[in-house]
Amino acid sequence: MNKINLDKICAEYGMDLLTFPESLYNEAKKILQGSNNKEDFEGKNYDDSDWRESLKEFKNYNLINPLQDLKNRVRKDNQFDKLKEKPSSFNSSTFETEITKALGILVEDGPFAYMIWLKSQDREPHRAMLIQTARILAELKVIEKIETNENLKERIEKAFLNLSGKLPKLLFAKTVLEKMLIYARYKAKAMENKVSEG
Repeated sequence: MNKINLDKICAEYGMDLLTFPESLYNEAKKILQGSNNKEDFEGKNYDDSDWRESLKEFKNYNLINPLQDLKNRVRKDNQFDKLKEKPSSFNSSTFETEITKALGILVEDGPFAYMIWLKSQDREPHRAMLIQTARILAELKVIEKIETNENLKERIEKAFLNLSGKLPKLLFAKTVLEKMLIYARYKAKAMENKVSEG
């Protein structure tokens, strides 16, 4: 029987909860700044050929898309040059605040409340937590893998409801998610410190 290093898995998924959105923001910024004009920018997409598979999977859930957000702002505001000069950046402080709230809800009220809260908020930090929740629980075989072409929000809610009669799995999921979020919070704080020092 293969032993798993649960702490390592939770750390990896927790840190990627910040690293993946930041990577998407950085790539979107590069694409915008490398574009000659509005039309050129609107025709470009992420070139993920050298991205690791787990980042591609995260992106393919299509819940966080800074490149599309920038394209929408360019179309709406028609301020290509202004956006090119100062594009949106990843905000680790917002993630840290929302991760702390999610952790409190998970600890105090349990996995179902955590899931309902994430779905109801529907901002980038919450969507990133949903993606990583689905990915880590599927890797640990607590839930079935949710394919990237499925509606993640609906499928993960159903997966959690299916856990309701399986107390050991539900408690294991709670423990795993707590660890993942704790690592994510530390990563967010480290990113904030790096920004304030730079």
